[in-house]
Amino acid sequence: MFGEHAAAYSQEYVTLFMATGLLAILLANMFNGIGGPYLWVLIYGFFRKQIRLTRHVAVPVIIYLLVNAIILFGFLYVTRYLTSRYALLFCLLLVIFVPLILARLWQGAKGTGRPQLTTSLLALFLAYCAFDSYLSFGISKDYVFDSIEWIADNSDESRGLVTNNHAVAYFSGKVENYDKTLRNLTEYEIFTASPDDLVAIEMHYEMTQLLSSKSIANLLELQIVFPDTGDKRIAIYRRVAP
Repeated sequence: MFGEHAAAYSQEYVTLFMATGLLAILLANMFNGIGGPYLWVLIYGFFRKQIRLTRHVAVPVIIYLLVNAIILFGFLYVTRYLTSRYALLFCLLLVIFVPLILARLWQGAKGTGRPQLTTSLLALFLAYCAFDSYLSFGISKDYVFDSIEWIADNSDESRGLVTNNHAVAYFSGKVENYDKTLRNLTEYEIFTASPDDLVAIEMHYEMTQLLSSKSIANLLELQIVFPDTGDKRIAIYRRVAP
Protein backbone atom coordinates (compact mmCIF):
# COMPACT_ATOMS: atom_id res chain seq x y z
CA MET A 1 0.00 0.00 0.00
CA PHE A 2 2.71 2.48 0.99
CA GLY A 3 4.78 1.58 -2.07
CA GLU A 4 1.98 2.29 -4.55
CA HIS A 5 0.97 5.49 -2.78
CA ALA A 6 4.54 6.72 -2.52
CA ALA A 7 5.29 5.92 -6.15
CA ALA A 8 2.72 8.51 -7.19
CA TYR A 9 4.88 11.19 -5.56
CA SER A 10 8.48 10.14 -5.90
CA GLN A 11 9.91 6.95 -7.35
CA GLU A 12 13.31 7.90 -5.97
CA TYR A 13 12.23 7.83 -2.30
CA VAL A 14 9.66 5.03 -2.47
CA THR A 15 11.76 2.69 -0.30
CA LEU A 16 12.15 5.32 2.41
CA PHE A 17 8.44 6.13 2.23
CA MET A 18 7.44 2.48 2.61
CA ALA A 19 9.92 1.82 5.45
CA THR A 20 8.62 4.86 7.37
CA GLY A 21 5.03 3.75 6.89
CA LEU A 22 5.76 0.20 8.07
CA LEU A 23 7.64 1.57 11.09
CA ALA A 24 4.60 3.68 11.97
CA ILE A 25 2.40 0.57 11.81
CA LEU A 26 4.87 -1.31 14.02
CA LEU A 27 4.92 1.43 16.66
CA ALA A 28 1.13 1.73 16.62
CA ASN A 29 0.75 -2.01 17.21
CA MET A 30 3.29 -1.93 20.04
CA PHE A 31 1.50 0.96 21.73
CA ASN A 32 -1.83 -0.78 21.26
CA GLY A 33 -0.39 -4.00 22.70
CA ILE A 34 0.89 -2.23 25.81
CA GLY A 35 -2.34 -0.31 26.33
CA GLY A 36 -2.93 3.40 26.89
CA PRO A 37 -2.87 3.47 30.73
CA TYR A 38 0.27 1.36 31.02
CA LEU A 39 1.95 3.35 28.29
CA TRP A 40 1.55 6.60 30.21
CA VAL A 41 2.94 4.96 33.35
CA LEU A 42 5.98 3.72 31.41
CA ILE A 43 6.56 7.15 29.88
CA TYR A 44 6.29 8.75 33.32
CA GLY A 45 8.64 6.20 34.83
CA PHE A 46 11.18 6.68 32.04
CA PHE A 47 11.38 10.47 32.27
CA ARG A 48 11.24 10.51 36.08
CA LYS A 49 13.93 7.81 36.17
CA GLN A 50 11.76 5.40 38.13
CA ILE A 51 13.07 2.43 36.11
CA ARG A 52 16.42 1.53 37.63
CA LEU A 53 18.27 -1.53 36.45
CA THR A 54 21.80 -2.69 37.06
CA ARG A 55 24.00 -3.04 34.01
CA HIS A 56 23.98 -6.85 33.98
CA VAL A 57 20.16 -6.78 33.97
CA ALA A 58 19.65 -3.83 31.62
CA VAL A 59 21.83 -5.21 28.80
CA PRO A 60 19.88 -8.49 28.29
CA VAL A 61 16.57 -6.60 28.54
CA ILE A 62 17.62 -4.08 25.87
CA ILE A 63 18.96 -6.83 23.60
CA TYR A 64 15.71 -8.79 24.03
CA LEU A 65 13.61 -5.74 23.10
CA LEU A 66 15.79 -4.93 20.09
CA VAL A 67 15.68 -8.50 18.77
CA ASN A 68 11.90 -8.60 19.15
CA ALA A 69 11.52 -5.25 17.41
CA ILE A 70 13.72 -6.40 14.50
CA ILE A 71 11.77 -9.66 14.16
CA LEU A 72 8.45 -7.79 14.19
CA PHE A 73 9.63 -5.29 11.59
CA GLY A 74 10.97 -8.10 9.39
CA PHE A 75 7.67 -9.97 9.65
CA LEU A 76 5.74 -6.81 8.80
CA TYR A 77 8.03 -6.05 5.86
CA VAL A 78 7.66 -9.52 4.37
CA THR A 79 3.94 -10.13 5.01
CA ARG A 80 2.63 -6.53 5.05
CA TYR A 81 0.48 -7.71 7.96
CA LEU A 82 0.75 -7.23 11.72
CA THR A 83 -1.61 -7.19 14.69
CA SER A 84 -0.98 -6.35 18.33
CA ARG A 85 -0.92 -10.01 19.36
CA TYR A 86 2.35 -10.48 17.47
CA ALA A 87 3.91 -7.78 19.64
CA LEU A 88 2.83 -9.36 22.93
CA LEU A 89 6.27 -10.74 23.82
CA PHE A 90 7.73 -7.27 23.38
CA CYS A 91 4.93 -5.62 25.35
CA LEU A 92 4.86 -8.13 28.21
CA LEU A 93 8.46 -7.38 29.12
CA LEU A 94 7.73 -3.65 29.27
CA VAL A 95 4.55 -4.16 31.28
CA ILE A 96 6.59 -5.89 34.01
CA PHE A 97 7.97 -2.45 34.93
CA VAL A 98 4.51 -0.93 35.52
CA PRO A 99 3.95 -2.30 39.07
CA LEU A 100 7.55 -1.37 39.95
CA ILE A 101 6.96 2.22 38.87
CA LEU A 102 3.64 2.39 40.75
CA ALA A 103 5.24 0.92 43.89
CA ARG A 104 8.02 3.51 43.82
CA LEU A 105 5.47 6.25 43.20
CA TRP A 106 3.50 5.16 46.26
CA GLN A 107 6.62 4.79 48.39
CA GLY A 108 7.70 8.28 47.38
CA ALA A 109 4.29 9.70 48.24
CA LYS A 110 4.52 8.29 51.78
CA GLY A 111 7.52 10.48 52.40
CA THR A 112 5.68 13.62 51.29
CA GLY A 113 2.84 13.17 53.76
CA ARG A 114 0.20 12.63 51.06
CA PRO A 115 -0.22 8.85 50.97
CA GLN A 116 -4.02 9.05 51.00
CA LEU A 117 -4.12 11.15 47.82
CA THR A 118 -1.68 8.83 46.04
CA THR A 119 -3.61 5.76 47.19
CA SER A 120 -6.83 7.27 45.83
CA LEU A 121 -5.17 8.05 42.51
CA LEU A 122 -3.74 4.52 42.26
CA ALA A 123 -7.15 3.03 43.06
CA LEU A 124 -8.70 5.23 40.37
CA PHE A 125 -5.99 4.18 37.91
CA LEU A 126 -6.55 0.46 38.58
CA ALA A 127 -10.32 0.91 38.30
CA TYR A 128 -9.84 2.63 34.96
CA CYS A 129 -7.58 -0.24 33.79
CA ALA A 130 -10.25 -2.78 34.73
CA PHE A 131 -12.96 -0.79 32.93
CA ASP A 132 -10.74 -0.21 29.89
CA SER A 133 -9.83 -3.90 29.65
CA TYR A 134 -13.51 -4.79 29.65
CA LEU A 135 -14.30 -2.35 26.84
CA SER A 136 -11.22 -3.23 24.76
CA PHE A 137 -11.49 -7.00 25.21
CA GLY A 138 -12.60 -7.25 21.60
CA ILE A 139 -15.68 -7.36 19.47
CA SER A 140 -17.98 -10.36 19.64
CA LYS A 141 -16.99 -13.28 17.40
CA ASP A 142 -20.44 -14.86 17.48
CA TYR A 143 -20.77 -14.24 13.76
CA VAL A 144 -18.03 -16.82 13.12
CA PHE A 145 -19.95 -19.58 14.90
CA ASP A 146 -23.21 -18.42 13.32
CA SER A 147 -21.61 -18.89 9.91
CA ILE A 148 -20.35 -22.36 10.91
CA GLU A 149 -23.86 -23.36 12.00
CA TRP A 150 -25.31 -22.05 8.74
CA ILE A 151 -22.80 -24.09 6.73
CA ALA A 152 -23.65 -27.22 8.73
CA ASP A 153 -27.39 -26.69 8.17
CA ASN A 154 -27.14 -25.89 4.47
CA SER A 155 -24.66 -28.40 3.11
CA ASP A 156 -24.15 -32.15 2.98
CA GLU A 157 -20.95 -34.19 3.14
CA SER A 158 -20.41 -34.02 -0.62
CA ARG A 159 -20.48 -30.23 -0.72
CA GLY A 160 -17.01 -28.70 -0.58
CA LEU A 161 -15.92 -25.58 1.23
CA VAL A 162 -13.35 -22.92 0.41
CA THR A 163 -12.55 -20.40 3.15
CA ASN A 164 -9.90 -18.05 4.47
CA ASN A 165 -11.04 -18.29 8.10
CA HIS A 166 -9.27 -20.82 10.33
CA ALA A 167 -12.20 -21.33 12.70
CA VAL A 168 -14.62 -21.97 9.84
CA ALA A 169 -12.15 -24.34 8.19
CA TYR A 170 -11.65 -26.34 11.41
CA PHE A 171 -15.12 -26.47 12.98
CA SER A 172 -16.98 -27.04 9.72
CA GLY A 173 -15.06 -30.30 9.26
CA LYS A 174 -15.00 -29.70 5.52
CA VAL A 175 -11.39 -28.60 5.09
CA GLU A 176 -8.93 -31.45 5.45
CA ASN A 177 -5.80 -29.31 5.71
CA TYR A 178 -7.39 -26.64 7.89
CA ASP A 179 -4.03 -25.73 9.39
CA LYS A 180 -2.87 -24.50 5.98
CA THR A 181 -5.73 -22.03 5.60
CA LEU A 182 -4.42 -18.72 4.26
CA ARG A 183 -5.66 -15.25 5.13
CA ASN A 184 -6.15 -14.34 1.49
CA LEU A 185 -7.93 -16.51 -1.06
CA THR A 186 -6.71 -16.46 -4.64
CA GLU A 187 -8.51 -16.54 -7.96
CA TYR A 188 -7.09 -20.04 -8.50
CA GLU A 189 -8.83 -21.43 -5.40
CA ILE A 190 -12.18 -20.07 -6.51
CA PHE A 191 -11.73 -21.14 -10.13
CA THR A 192 -10.85 -24.70 -9.08
CA ALA A 193 -13.78 -25.05 -6.68
CA SER A 194 -16.55 -27.35 -7.93
CA PRO A 195 -19.94 -25.92 -8.86
CA ASP A 196 -22.28 -25.76 -5.85
CA ASP A 197 -19.37 -25.66 -3.38
CA LEU A 198 -19.59 -23.05 -0.64
CA VAL A 199 -17.08 -20.21 -0.42
CA ALA A 200 -16.96 -18.59 3.05
CA ILE A 201 -14.89 -15.42 2.94
CA GLU A 202 -13.78 -13.38 5.92
CA MET A 203 -14.01 -9.91 4.49
CA HIS A 204 -11.11 -7.49 4.54
CA TYR A 205 -9.49 -5.17 2.01
CA GLU A 206 -7.74 -7.83 -0.06
CA MET A 207 -10.86 -9.99 -0.28
CA THR A 208 -13.01 -7.01 -1.21
CA GLN A 209 -10.61 -6.28 -4.05
CA LEU A 210 -10.71 -9.91 -5.18
CA LEU A 211 -14.51 -9.98 -5.24
CA SER A 212 -14.61 -6.77 -7.25
CA SER A 213 -13.03 -8.66 -10.14
CA LYS A 214 -15.69 -9.37 -12.77
CA SER A 215 -14.25 -12.81 -13.55
CA ILE A 216 -14.64 -13.82 -9.89
CA ALA A 217 -18.00 -12.12 -9.35
CA ASN A 218 -19.50 -14.16 -12.19
CA LEU A 219 -18.55 -17.40 -10.41
CA LEU A 220 -20.08 -16.60 -7.02
CA GLU A 221 -23.66 -16.26 -5.86
CA LEU A 222 -24.15 -14.61 -2.48
CA GLN A 223 -26.05 -16.75 0.01
CA ILE A 224 -25.81 -14.92 3.33
CA VAL A 225 -23.59 -12.50 5.29
CA PHE A 226 -22.70 -12.40 8.99
CA PRO A 227 -23.42 -10.68 11.28
CA ASP A 228 -25.61 -8.59 8.92
CA THR A 229 -25.51 -6.71 5.63
CA GLY A 230 -24.52 -3.49 7.39
CA ASP A 231 -21.48 -5.12 8.98
CA LYS A 232 -20.22 -7.71 6.55
CA ARG A 233 -17.55 -9.76 8.36
CA ILE A 234 -18.09 -13.16 6.74
CA ALA A 235 -19.86 -13.61 3.41
CA ILE A 236 -20.89 -17.05 2.21
CA TYR A 237 -21.19 -17.64 -1.52
CA ARG A 238 -22.18 -20.58 -3.70
CA ARG A 239 -19.83 -21.45 -6.51
CA VAL A 240 -21.79 -21.39 -9.77
CA ALA A 241 -20.90 -22.60 -13.23
CA PRO A 242 -19.53 -19.83 -15.50
